Amino acid sequence: MPIIAMQAKEAARHPNADTLRVYRFEAPGLPSLQIVANEDHVYKIGDVAAVALVGTTMLDGLKIKRAKLRGVESLGMATGPTDAAPGTDLSEGNCQPEVALDGGRLVKWTSIELLHNIRRDALAKAELAGLPPPKVTYRAKVKLHGTNCGVQVLPDGGVVAQGRNMLLTEDADNMGFAAWVTRPCSRRLHSQSAT
Repeated sequence: MPIIAMQAKEAARHPNADTLRVYRFEAPGLPSLQIVANEDHVYKIGDVAAVALVGTTMLDGLKIKRAKLRGVESLGMATGPTDAAPGTDLSEGNCQPEVALDGGRLVKWTSIELLHNIRRDALAKAELAGLPPPKVTYRAKVKLHGTNCGVQVLPDGGVVAQGRNMLLTEDADNMGFAAWVTRPCSRRLHSQSAT
């Protein structure tokens, strides 16, 4: 999910906290968003802010989630003022990209006991987009004991190595795992039978 320049249309003090403010931000083509923010940046009506939408992963790894702060719902995070026009995508250089090498994308590893979080996030994204709730299907995964890596098999048959927080390449590897995954299958099988 992106970071978008959005314009403050409403601004008020939080009813239950002296150091928080409640805003309604808008941008062309997006639903109006209620954001609860601290007073690091105070926005007046008409000010434009960079707003990280629910689902955005910031460069430092912070995942923006729907939240309730002192009883008031917040659907994103205002990260600071911007001179960009409302509706401008400010994601590049400010948040982690969703899509990466060879058609693979980082797949968040969830624990089986956290399936309710998948449901909650899917419902929040559908509501923000004005869509009906999606049907979510979960397929179990096999964890290789002692590793923090996984293999994605893409629709075209290609494979991508993944760590917990990033896609792996031979240049950014985890103990040689990406190199092993990308080696041709016949060489992998031969090296296994030789050991």
